[in-house]
Amino acid sequence: MGRDPNNKGFSLIELLVGISILTVVGLMISSLMGSSTRLYRSSVSYANIQTESQAVSRRLSRAIMGADSLYYRDEEQGGYLFTGETSLDHAATVYSGELFWFNKETGCLYQNSSFTAEEAVSGDDGSRIAILSVDTVKREMEETESQGRDYLISDKVRDWEWQISPEHTVNYTIRFQYLDSKHYMVNTSASPRNKLRALWWNGSEDAEAGETVKR
Repeated sequence: MGRDPNNKGFSLIELLVGISILTVVGLMISSLMGSSTRLYRSSVSYANIQTESQAVSRRLSRAIMGADSLYYRDEEQGGYLFTGETSLDHAATVYSGELFWFNKETGCLYQNSSFTAEEAVSGDDGSRIAILSVDTVKREMEETESQGRDYLISDKVRDWEWQISPEHTVNYTIRFQYLDSKHYMVNTSASPRNKLRALWWNGSEDAEAGETVKR
């Protein structure tokens, strides 16, 4: 069969135009797929951080509502909420019970339901009980973690804020960070069901809480 003399094929300009159009279409498709992937990842991360924040909030509220005593302290390197019991053992105060520890250096929040620690009694006469320090909590938690007992409940905590009312209602706000620049905040409150036997709140004692302690 002979070649059609009128069919001269594609010119160089036509080929370049066709390639340019295909390139633009390909870039548009790639951009659309990239945007869809980023949107999906962001949606999944947001859903995960919502679930995690709700779980953390439930743990904290449950501990506060069941607490017979409350100890809270917040410093630059970290902070804790302790709802356990204290007892005197010779020249030391023994702390045992549930503790939440926020390591601000790593953004990790830990829960330890069997926390134990000791600190020296304040004063020569032993009339006051030393308040559990942030340094002691950090040391004990790091030792517990090194022994293979992991109590990490979130590694996305950006910061937290706590307040307590005269009626002992605890209000707290926790900000979680997901992805690189997005945040999710949970703000809630809880009240102890029982009358507090001891209350120590970031350096202040409550004379109506029963057995009050301070540094």
